[in-house]
Amino acid sequence: MRMNFAILMFGIVVLISSCSDTQNKQLKDPFIYSNNFESYVGWTGNSYPNVRKCNAASGKYACLISKEFPYSLGFEIKIADIGKVIDKVIVSNSYFNDNLKEPCKMVCEIRNDADSVIFWQGEIMNKDDERSQWKNFECTFKIPQNLPENSKIRFYAFHYGDGRFLIDDFTIHF
Repeated sequence: MRMNFAILMFGIVVLISSCSDTQNKQLKDPFIYSNNFESYVGWTGNSYPNVRKCNAASGKYACLISKEFPYSLGFEIKIADIGKVIDKVIVSNSYFNDNLKEPCKMVCEIRNDADSVIFWQGEIMNKDDERSQWKNFECTFKIPQNLPENSKIRFYAFHYGDGRFLIDDFTIHF
């Protein structure tokens, strides 16, 4: 009887843990962060008016980038909090090009504690992709070595110009 109860309890614990929310927090690997914009705890921005309910790549929400909202929500972490030496970061997301005339860029930016930019790199998401269809995008940013520990690294997408761009399933892997 005790053995059956123990097996039942173990099964319940496994079921509950497998249903836990991992969509916007650090995943099992301590160096992967992900957000599908169903919530945005831990992601940067003063307010979130550009997270919109729409036909998202996954879930019900995606981040809109447009003339009115040129920046996506971003992710920021102190270099010291990463806990390992990094030489590259892989960023991926799903994107939807809705009549974009200029390219959208995925950005890696590193700032020091005085908030001065000490590194900036942008990778262009293709503006010529077939419209009205979600696509996957992945880029690798090479990170300079010997960065001050008080530096912060930030990732976001931006676009200036006409048209709309949606981003969903934003993942950063250190």
